[in-house]
Amino acid sequence: MKKGFYFKFAVDCIRKNRRMYIPYLLTCILMSTLFYIIQALITNSGIDQVYGSEAIRYMLKIGTGLMVIFSAIFLFYTNSFLVKQRKHEFGIYNVLGLEKRHIARIIFNETLIIAVSSIVGGILIGLLLYKVAFAGLMRLMAAEIPLGFEISREAVIRTVILFAVIHLVLFLNAFRQVRFSNTIALLRGSDVGEKEPRSKWVLAIIGVVSIVIGYGISVSITNPLAAFGLFFLAVIFVVIGTYCLFIAGSIIWLKALRKNKKFYYKASHFINVSNMLYRMKQNAASLASICILSTMVIIAVSTTLSLYSGIDNMVQQRYPRELNANIMLETDNWSDQYFSDARNMLKKAAEDEGEEVSDEAYAVSLGFGAQQEEDTFVVDMDAATSINVNAICTLIFTTDDDYSRITGNETALNQDEVLVYSNTDTPYNYDTLSVMNRTFTVREVLDKLPEARVFAANTGTSVYYVVTDSMDTVLDLYRQQKEIYGSNASSLDFYCGYNISNTSKSDAIIQNFENAFAAEQEIFAADNPSAADGEGASLYAIAESRSGSYDSYLPLYGSMFFIGIFLSIIFLIATVLIIYYKQISEGLQDTRRYEIMQNVGLSKENIRKFIRSQVLMVFFLPLIVAGIHSAFAFPIVSRLLSVLAMGDVTSFIFCLIGTFAGFAVLYIIIYSVTAKSYYKIVSK
Repeated sequence: MKKGFYFKFAVDCIRKNRRMYIPYLLTCILMSTLFYIIQALITNSGIDQVYGSEAIRYMLKIGTGLMVIFSAIFLFYTNSFLVKQRKHEFGIYNVLGLEKRHIARIIFNETLIIAVSSIVGGILIGLLLYKVAFAGLMRLMAAEIPLGFEISREAVIRTVILFAVIHLVLFLNAFRQVRFSNTIALLRGSDVGEKEPRSKWVLAIIGVVSIVIGYGISVSITNPLAAFGLFFLAVIFVVIGTYCLFIAGSIIWLKALRKNKKFYYKASHFINVSNMLYRMKQNAASLASICILSTMVIIAVSTTLSLYSGIDNMVQQRYPRELNANIMLETDNWSDQYFSDARNMLKKAAEDEGEEVSDEAYAVSLGFGAQQEEDTFVVDMDAATSINVNAICTLIFTTDDDYSRITGNETALNQDEVLVYSNTDTPYNYDTLSVMNRTFTVREVLDKLPEARVFAANTGTSVYYVVTDSMDTVLDLYRQQKEIYGSNASSLDFYCGYNISNTSKSDAIIQNFENAFAAEQEIFAADNPSAADGEGASLYAIAESRSGSYDSYLPLYGSMFFIGIFLSIIFLIATVLIIYYKQISEGLQDTRRYEIMQNVGLSKENIRKFIRSQVLMVFFLPLIVAGIHSAFAFPIVSRLLSVLAMGDVTSFIFCLIGTFAGFAVLYIIIYSVTAKSYYKIVSK
């Protein structure tokens, strides 16, 4: 062979198959671009100037890992499709005298051309778009955009290494398919799966059961902590069920349509049902992939958008007032002096800055975990009849005096009487409440608890707020849970908060309070020698401002939204390319069929009509199922969001509906464009 023959031959092959290779090349370029951008953001020194830079980089690294996984899987899937479509071509080369090693060299040169072009092109485009992406990330976090332009050498090296390895694996996989196929198999490679598939009832049943289990997990989970452990399990069941139902259920459905004489014996229905049925195995797999990817786009965008758009609401929930101090006390010698001193310190710190405080709130509380068994709350897990993750909750006890002062509702509770409020979907339905060795009579189940955030700002768990008759009862419960939990026992918590008019002074006020409280801790340590070893008594405080804490939420949720957008772009690219290749492959397979039908009198208008009929019967099924998946994912995803302090379910609902509507419009546009390619092929 002449020098450069294989390279020229590979170029010619790509040119002749440009309808399939151009979208693939553009996808590889875009994947390289996105990876370079996210790597350049990680190494950008400008992020160090942003509050929460470590959290931002952490989220970007998580996004990098997800991008690597999905990019590798998707490019592997796409490349396998291209090889399958070209097996007939490779078989002809083999018949004409080219050996497998010659074909391997052609494939290697094609892979090399695609790899070099996509990596170089991706990095160059990444250099151009990087500043735009960086500015977008900074704007999401309301940070200043630094001037200047930098090229990340490390990002370039990582991009080259990653995609060089991916393309090497793609070449080895393509060579494997050709190397271990005989000439006959290569010639028939693109036609595999043309036999009418059998109805696979077992697979269909597995699909139904898997979907029911996945949906059941999502709907039944009420505890946010349990949702973390079971979310991915539910996803796995839904993915398995989706593929099984599309592969087996679609065949059963099409055969049922064929048995329906009124429906089947119409020209458009007859042709489309027959066409789809005879290649449904590969057709169903691609439809299932479209469905899963569509669901990923909808969930990724809606969750990150709701988190980002709900930052103001989350901060309001987490911080009841502008100035907030939580004092934690662990001691066997109870005294409220430390709490009252802390309250006065915070007030004085504000006054020293020339600010007059208002809307004062303060209360003592005790919170610890338990497992609910009807009206009994088990604290010692060894004593539980069984461990039920959904029954894990938090009990928060406060006193009648604090409740009356905070809410303005005067109550005179007798000994062992309590008021109960639940933040769960169902109220507390028992007349008594037992915990450890105490049994309380429930005087009233509250339908609301004003200022509940004073007692527990974290809405991420199922919480029962219990108002007791006195501080003595709270102290008794504190000592009992300390004996059970030991070093993991909860402390006595004291919250105090104020509002001020000039929030720009909040940071200075918090700093003044912390300095004053440090002296209080020294006094406490002198009065409690066991505090020195870190295992006995302790007193510490967490002081935060609402306005200052907003800056800590913005980088985290802004970077999450940014990563959500990036991942959605990848999922969307995958969806578009699968749809496109689905149309191309089906068009190539249907060309001969429609050519015969046109020869016997089928008009081009009828062809268009049949194509539209096929779309209505099958193609929009993934979009419908993706909508159903998203709806059933709502309960468990909303539980996960609540752990991240996203308690506004209504906001998530609107984001979910809006995202699905926007994606549906985009889905229709994508199909309309790709359907034209299908029509052009079959109408030739």
